[in-house]
Amino acid sequence: KIKNAKLVASNSEIITKQEQGYNIVDLAKYLYDSSSENITIVSDNNIEYTCNCDNSFTIKIDNKKENTNYSVKYKISGKEYTETLNSNENPINFHLMQEGKNKVNVKVLRNDENIYEYDTEISYIKPYEKQYLEETTNKGIMLHIKHPYGTDMEKTIELLNAIGIKNVRIDIAWSFIVENNEQYGIDMYDKWISRLDSEGIKIVAVLAYPNANMVSNGKTISNDKEIEKFLSYVNLVSNRYQQIKKFEIWNEPNLNQYLSDAEIQLYSKMVNQAYNIIKKNNKEAEIYAGATYTPANNSSEYIKSDEFFQKIINNGSYINSNVFSFHPYENSKGLNNNWIKKQNQIHKELANSNGGFQKLAVTEYGVSTATTYYSQEEQANKMVQQTVFQEQYNLESQILYNFKDYTPDKDKLSSNYGLIDTSYIPKLSYY
Repeated sequence: KIKNAKLVASNSEIITKQEQGYNIVDLAKYLYDSSSENITIVSDNNIEYTCNCDNSFTIKIDNKKENTNYSVKYKISGKEYTETLNSNENPINFHLMQEGKNKVNVKVLRNDENIYEYDTEISYIKPYEKQYLEETTNKGIMLHIKHPYGTDMEKTIELLNAIGIKNVRIDIAWSFIVENNEQYGIDMYDKWISRLDSEGIKIVAVLAYPNANMVSNGKTISNDKEIEKFLSYVNLVSNRYQQIKKFEIWNEPNLNQYLSDAEIQLYSKMVNQAYNIIKKNNKEAEIYAGATYTPANNSSEYIKSDEFFQKIINNGSYINSNVFSFHPYENSKGLNNNWIKKQNQIHKELANSNGGFQKLAVTEYGVSTATTYYSQEEQANKMVQQTVFQEQYNLESQILYNFKDYTPDKDKLSSNYGLIDTSYIPKLSYY
């Protein structure tokens, strides 16, 4: 019996067999194949993505046979190249011309016989070219710092800069920074906000997301005492982060949260008082109210966005906010984008009918690549169309949802709005 024997497969990939017995035929095969070439290919670049068009990989061959010719054929995005392999380590340099995913196929040959084959993809991102007055843009992206699958700061910053992102919307979650006995644990936010600021990336901060330690029902404010707790958190964040100039109070309050007149009254009171605290801490700050979901009708789970806004206007939140924000998602099939057009028009008319001085913002819109929704190409097309269309409304902010997919579940609608997937591989829409 042979234990921990390594059998070399016909394609030179090594298969380890542990704690298994072999007969005499197995032994003969092991002794014969152990002298075969061991071929490995090492990528010299980030295999997820690269911002460098000049790339390379190294082909390593152990146990080369004497008087034998070795060569490599490699194909990149359909174009084929051939080189001779003269040593044990052979660097192969190649140039990427095509932005996006480049399919790479590598074949190692011994005397023109294929003995090893390797396939991969390299996502190439062309170097970003600075745009005129780009620092004044209202466009940005939703960035989940506290992500269920982790957020790599260096990769994220690199990929944001590679496409010239100048604005991000982030959650500064009440439940995450406020722990027992009102002790604040916000080191993570300190690091991220400082880094984003140093990169010249501006922030729209969402102030929301309590838990059962803060509010009795775990998701919404139900009384004045809970409003006081919320305002303590608002004061901490707006005072601590002077570099943040835009604060959004809650997220989609008209969806399963503040629906009755009494609940909307509490939301309005929360906005009105948060406005005064934030302005006291930072006179330059703008306060966004609403961040509403935009359903077609009312139900037991939500109310229409324009009706919600009219109620908080009646409760004094028109003068105690600077911007009304809403989320006009377009999930119907096709490329006409009628829903997003309709919602922009409805909210413009709402602002005009109440004096016309309130600014508007779209702080979420986007297209999902979930299995039964849109392909990557359709996502890219619709995102461009929606972005261009909304420019005519002179929005204070236009924030695309989302930078990175929320989970790897390809069938879940809400998980697949990202420009990149959970492995940091760019989709077509990223480019």
